[in-house]
Amino acid sequence: MLSYVPTLKDLEFATGLARKSSLAVVESISTPLRGWAAWLGALNLVTGAPTAVLPETTREAVERLKSCGNNGFADDYGKRDALRIISGLHERGCLDQDLLVGAVFAAGVFAVPGIKNLASLIERVERRAPGPANSRDLS
Repeated sequence: MLSYVPTLKDLEFATGLARKSSLAVVESISTPLRGWAAWLGALNLVTGAPTAVLPETTREAVERLKSCGNNGFADDYGKRDALRIISGLHERGCLDQDLLVGAVFAAGVFAVPGIKNLASLIERVERRAPGPANSRDLS
């Protein structure tokens, strides 16, 4: 099955159709999928090389976000816990929104509204706290 430049909703649909089969995905700039590919251990069909493995801190954060994202990060507890996890990544200088959102999506937080809520929480953390990630930009 081929999913050509999918939105997250399209990718969710294609993933369901491709159960127990192969899925080839061509990403677009508007929906980066390297986190999705890294979580699943996808191969780059152009180079034949496997996708780079997620850093351990990101992998652990994805597992924890999967747990607290069961309600799409819409309830107070889910938001609180997600903000804590995201802030921790930010403070360590290893918060990458595209990587994290894609990996959480691949890990099983499929509902597009939930992924949009997660992206919004990440943006909130990046706006409010300078942290190491932003201080590198100032040098």
